[in-house]
Amino acid sequence: MTARRAVLPVLPVLVGLFAEGGIRKGSVVAVEGGAGSTSLLLALLAGAGGEGAWAAAVGVPLLGLEAAAAAGVVLERLLVIPRPGGAWPEVAAAMLDSVDMVVLGAPRRCREVDGRRLTARARERRAVLLLEAPQSIGGPKGGRETVPSWPGGVDLRLRVERSVWEGTDRGFGRLQGRRVVVRAWGRGTAARERRMELMLPGPDGSIEAVLTPVAGDLTPLRSYVDLDACATQETMAG
Repeated sequence: MTARRAVLPVLPVLVGLFAEGGIRKGSVVAVEGGAGSTSLLLALLAGAGGEGAWAAAVGVPLLGLEAAAAAGVVLERLLVIPRPGGAWPEVAAAMLDSVDMVVLGAPRRCREVDGRRLTARARERRAVLLLEAPQSIGGPKGGRETVPSWPGGVDLRLRVERSVWEGTDRGFGRLQGRRVVVRAWGRGTAARERRMELMLPGPDGSIEAVLTPVAGDLTPLRSYVDLDACATQETMAG
């Protein structure tokens, strides 16, 4: 376990998304959205692991270890339980007792008693429960309600709202990076909404902040390869 600080560290480029400069220990965080959400999740693991934190991934069978390593995740401090089956609440609870951050593949059906117990366990152990929910569930479509349902609520939501690969022109050329908009909001100190435009990844494979946004909306390419989905395969790097 890491030293007893108030927050788990994040990569410097992501600090602006967090009111406290990092992920508050004992909190529940949801990573939502489509393309780009897996890369964002790996970036959060990399930031914490780079400072000595241990993490576990429970119920995320498509989490690729090669992609994780390429994103900077310290594999020596990552425990992976890809298919816990019906015992996922017990497995997640055991991991919250043992590591600093637990990534949980958000189940479509979660008994309220299980969700509340895991939330309480995270707070008691000062661990972060990170819900991996690329396809938002549990609420009506549109607006802020399109989010995973979790008993007891979520302290912070990070949502990839827009994503477009750059470097091609009418289907020709080489992909140079993916431009995304990440929105963060929650409760307590995270009540004020924050937004960042990022290259995730940038041309050299790292995360970069977009300092000069391009005018106009980010229009998705008509034809593209979803490299973020490919990156989750264990046979490929991110």
